[in-house]
Amino acid sequence: MKTYKFKVEVPEVNNGKSSLMDSFINEARDEQRQLDITHKINKKTTEVHRQILIDFITEINEELSSIGFNEFKLSDELGHGNNYYYGSQARLQVPFYNIYIVGENDRKFEDSKYTTFTGEYRFGLSIPSAPSTYEIVKTVDDVLTMLKDEIIEHIKKNREIVAS
Repeated sequence: MKTYKFKVEVPEVNNGKSSLMDSFINEARDEQRQLDITHKINKKTTEVHRQILIDFITEINEELSSIGFNEFKLSDELGHGNNYYYGSQARLQVPFYNIYIVGENDRKFEDSKYTTFTGEYRFGLSIPSAPSTYEIVKTVDDVLTMLKDEIIEHIKKNREIVAS
């Protein structure tokens, strides 16, 4: 009778996990870490942007109230969310205008591949004829200029303003 001797080599099992599985776990942990960073930054950016908008509409409202014009009121509703960043808006009821603060996505943010808003922003003012679009505004004067026709009409209707 012939005897055959041979050796079979089998890769060892690492506690039930392969190196490939370890790489999946590490990738998932890294993605969760990135998401955690993004969510924390975006939540804080939302708070800061809301305060910036409050300060901006306060300045506008000081001008508008000097002639008894309607004032912008901060909306309790937050805008569309993206990874826990929410834009804010303020409304002027009559005539109907919205001022938005919109965060700028930091595409060069190195600590996360997810949409992260690190502080940059712009203001937008919607106009009654096209409420789903907005014009970029930077200053109180920009807003007042866009409201010019309504402000002049308000002044003309209120003779005591014209008389003073």
